[in-house]
Amino acid sequence: MKEFEIIEQKDLIVETNYDDVRASILETLKKYKNLVVSEDTYQDAKAQLKEIAGIRNKIDAFRKEKKKELSRPIEEFEEKCRLLIAMTAEAEEPIKKGVDFFDEKRRDEKRKTAESLIAKAIEENGLIEKYAAKFTVRKEWTNLTASETDVRMEIQTEAEILLKDQNAERDAIELIGDAVIDANKMIGQDVITLSPYLKQLEYGASVAEIVKQINGQRDEIINAQKPVEPETSADDVPEPELEVVAPAPTADVESAIPKRMWARLYISGTKDDLVKIHEFLTRGNEIGEFSKSFEFTVEGQGNE
Repeated sequence: MKEFEIIEQKDLIVETNYDDVRASILETLKKYKNLVVSEDTYQDAKAQLKEIAGIRNKIDAFRKEKKKELSRPIEEFEEKCRLLIAMTAEAEEPIKKGVDFFDEKRRDEKRKTAESLIAKAIEENGLIEKYAAKFTVRKEWTNLTASETDVRMEIQTEAEILLKDQNAERDAIELIGDAVIDANKMIGQDVITLSPYLKQLEYGASVAEIVKQINGQRDEIINAQKPVEPETSADDVPEPELEVVAPAPTADVESAIPKRMWARLYISGTKDDLVKIHEFLTRGNEIGEFSKSFEFTVEGQGNE
């Protein structure tokens, strides 16, 4: 094919009388400088404004006309180039379609090769469905220049990363499951379920946070199972019949004193006094001081 070239090129030199026109305009505009528009000069100012606009419009019209004339050779050159390009495109199109067809065929073959390598990696690494679904063919693996060796290495690397994530999730589920089992054992029944905590794991909560929540729920249930002891008030305490055991005898008279004695007492005093006696006899609490009205009378005593 003959090369497209420019046979003759004349330098485009545009000479104008710019300096003369500039000097003429400066001279013409002198009379318009420092003019003040007033009520009296309003009509004259409008006429002067029209004169200045006429000069400007005349120059701009000249610019547009000459630019079009000077641009015509360039426009003709560009049009010829576009015609030649269109001729080549007409011949190029059917060939391009054929090449594209076989390029896509090769890409499809590379895609199938990658899918086969992925399936093998999934099986060898024991990936479950959740993580196998994340294993998809990358676009760069179907490039015509992609090497099968490089693709195989990248697939193996990705499989190892997915396996690591899978194992980490499995370990996390086991830890959470063990925490639920231990909590239910301490409660005594299976009241804490695993599924809500697995949802939290999916949403990104850490194992430590989840186990802390399980233990908190366990403690709340255990505390709720404890019976509430009623508060004891003085009104609820019955007047006790007291059986007082005499103090242990000294060593020299131990043989002369019975091992166990009894006494029946009549006690009178405030309700607080009665509570103190009751707490002393039932729980061994310190009695402390009684009220001034407290007194007791021995109504009977004897030996056992």
